[in-house]
Order: sequence, then C-alpha cells, then structure tokens
Amino acid sequence: MTETDAELTGLIQETVSAGKTITVTVTGHSMTPLFRDKRDTVTLAAKPKKLKRGDMIYYISNSKYLLHRIIKINKKGIFCAGDAATKPEPPVEYGNIIAKVIEYKRKGKIRSVKRFSHRFYSWFWRLIRPFRRIIINTGYRLKYGKKVG
Repeated sequence: MTETDAELTGLIQETVSAGKTITVTVTGHSMTPLFRDKRDTVTLAAKPKKLKRGDMIYYISNSKYLLHRIIKINKKGIFCAGDAATKPEPPVEYGNIIAKVIEYKRKGKIRSVKRFSHRFYSWFWRLIRPFRRIIINTGYRLKYGKKVG
C-alpha cells in the first residue's frame, strides 16, 4: 500500500461517512473492459447495509485497495473479481468494504449502475467469467495486433 493510496482512501472514507459522494479516476486494468486505466471515473458512496451480486465496491484486501465487482456472497464472505479476472479474490469481510460505486463516467458519458444496460452487462459478464481472458485477448489483438500484458 502506498502513502497515496492510504491518503486517497482516508479522503474517500471521510467523504462517504459524511453522507456525500466522491468521484475518483480509475487506475489499473482489473476492471477492463468496462473501465480504462486513467480514462474513466467512478462515483463512490457509503456502503449500504445490504450488498448484492453485481455491485462494484471499493475495498481493502491484503493491504491493497481494489475496485471490483461482487460475484458471490455466502457464509464464507463476499467474493469479488475484476471484470478482467477469471477467478475470484479471497473473500472480503464487510468491515473491509469502504464504498460502493453508484455511477461511472465512461468515454465521457455518465452512467448509473441502476440502468438496465449496466445491470445486463454485469449479469452477462459474470455469466461468461470462465471465458473472459479469451474474449479480452481476442478483442485486444483485433484492435492492437498484440496480446494483453
């Protein structure tokens, strides 16, 4: 965890605990293809008492701050994965969740996570999880002529 991550997370926690929202720029590639590194933003709000599959959350796991999608909730915990991942992260405890995404700005357009198109994308992307790497690499090769990372 870098000092910058800790400072940003402190600001996020302070803002959402006051009942306000905060918009931050997405960094990293784990939420590809939905978000692009340093291009898109997400608006975060306080975590609700009840979370559900498909929600995107900002949380801490193994001293790393992550923005991932919930793919499963059971007695063992809350399981998340980035949209580019084929396997879930270790279970997250509710206390390690800092905020929930309520909207995002992608390609210059603001979209609510409540929109049908977003909910459909979330459902479909969870459904094809075992094939994500193939789909992402194929799209990347078609666009750029080379394999991802």
